Amino acid sequence: MSTGAVRVVSVTVGAAYASTTNAGAVSVVIPTNAPGSGAGGLSNIVVNGTTGSVAAGVANVTIPVGNGWLYVSADYGSTWTTKMSDACRNWRRVAMSTNGQYQTAVCEMKEDGDTGDRYGGGIYVSSDYGATWTLKVTDIDWSGVAVCGNGARQTACGNGSQMYVSTDYGATWVSTDVARDWRCVSSSADGTVQFAIVADNGIYKSTDYGTTWNQAGPTQWWEYVTSSPGGSCHIAVVLGGGLWVAR
Repeated sequence: MSTGAVRVVSVTVGAAYASTTNAGAVSVVIPTNAPGSGAGGLSNIVVNGTTGSVAAGVANVTIPVGNGWLYVSADYGSTWTTKMSDACRNWRRVAMSTNGQYQTAVCEMKEDGDTGDRYGGGIYVSSDYGATWTLKVTDIDWSGVAVCGNGARQTACGNGSQMYVSTDYGATWVSTDVARDWRCVSSSADGTVQFAIVADNGIYKSTDYGTTWNQAGPTQWWEYVTSSPGGSCHIAVVLGGGLWVAR
């Protein structure tokens, strides 16, 4: 989840809606006929805009499609460009810096239908507003990613893996903490406070840029967590349950 101008993001198969906190309260609506809104379904959507006049600014929107490609827009979703279309990947999450320049997307591993072997999975980073993407860490079942406001600090998580953090805009990554079935991760704008969820084993919190993690919520089947830019408010979702808020 991006931590800059994003206010609310929700995605369903066939439609996605996002609203930003920019001047003018601009909303982005991805209609049912948008790229990737059919088979495979949208994984999630990230929207960022400028802090000045919306009319003079540009909003960057990037959508990862499950078992598909990345779609990038630089005009609030009016037009779309396909990225990473050389192969279908199981994209899970995408996050970006406040101005949209630095973006990171993660995909989970795929299974060979004949042998049952699992392969692929990767962290892909972009430093040019989603125009080009570079593969970094592979062979992990990635499930989530968070990018701080300026894009320098990033955290990625996967099923049955350790946390991975980057302090150089996604150029290099190092593993931290212990392996868990991580589902997703969120971050404050400066990257100091981060929250992550383990599929059926609670919410975990880090106050040292994702280096160490301690359980901070009850054991439930958590689905998603997001954080405010200042790191003072966090919202988590329970599968088949309600919203939990931490302040």
